[in-house]
Amino acid sequence: MRSMVFCTMLPSLGSAIAFPKGTGRGQEGDLVWMHIPKTGSSFEYAFSSVICPRMSEQVYKKAASFAADEALRVLTCHCQECGCSSCPNGFHTPYNNGTTRGRTVAMFRKPSHRIVSQFLYKEGFGGGWGDMSSISDAMSKLPPDATETERFITYATHPSTMSCQTKMLLGYTCVSDQVLSLVDKQEAIRRVREDFAFVGNTDLWHESVTLLHAMLGGKYSPHQELNVRPTGGPASNAERLLTALKDKGWTDPYDDAVFEEVMRLMTKRTGHDMRTVDVQWLLEDFAFDGDLRTQDTYCTSCSVN
Repeated sequence: MRSMVFCTMLPSLGSAIAFPKGTGRGQEGDLVWMHIPKTGSSFEYAFSSVICPRMSEQVYKKAASFAADEALRVLTCHCQECGCSSCPNGFHTPYNNGTTRGRTVAMFRKPSHRIVSQFLYKEGFGGGWGDMSSISDAMSKLPPDATETERFITYATHPSTMSCQTKMLLGYTCVSDQVLSLVDKQEAIRRVREDFAFVGNTDLWHESVTLLHAMLGGKYSPHQELNVRPTGGPASNAERLLTALKDKGWTDPYDDAVFEEVMRLMTKRTGHDMRTVDVQWLLEDFAFDGDLRTQDTYCTSCSVN
């Protein structure tokens, strides 16, 4: 009920929403998605509806019948057939301050939730996340009988896996050996506040998608609520690792500050204090690695029947 009320209130905000410089509604073909690992591959649906509003609803229904990577291929293919100048790619490409300033959108996530999700996906070694050599070496030195929790703490506290969201804002890959400073933190916060056309929170999915459309156009559809990478393991696994982080006193001073700015901006733009919303944490794409169904005949028409 809370989300439904929120959804009906957003359109009435209209010009009251604070837009970053150089942004506005209906920016078809002029936006770039900075896909931070473990912040929602499902965002490809909502993003596509903004950058290519001419795509048929049938395209989304077709894409929803495939696993995540193949679904992205479907959306990209039809986006190109529709003649849209910008289409989703899903790559984990860092922010480029020189070419994508004012045109980038991104979903962010509470740092503790994101690092748990990152570890539970392929044991922390997903593709395209960056330079995994340092963390791989550290993990290989653990004793053979190390528990999953012990392995996770080693992973979560390693310098190369810390501050993924801040690193990507500064132009580095999610996993890297880049050493950050106070100046870097301040610059990352500034970029979120001034340079991004939209920022949202994976754990407030409905509210974020609603805000995306209120700010940048496009049409909301139920498929934008789909979780294209459903969990493959019990929620208790994630809760156990979250408890281990809390017991360890784990914090990420860089990503914590960036996430706080994201929440502040969402509060400002919606008129609702997002930091006090009762969030139901949806466990997204933890250990799922299903087989992709292959089909090479879907690139036939923009208006798929």
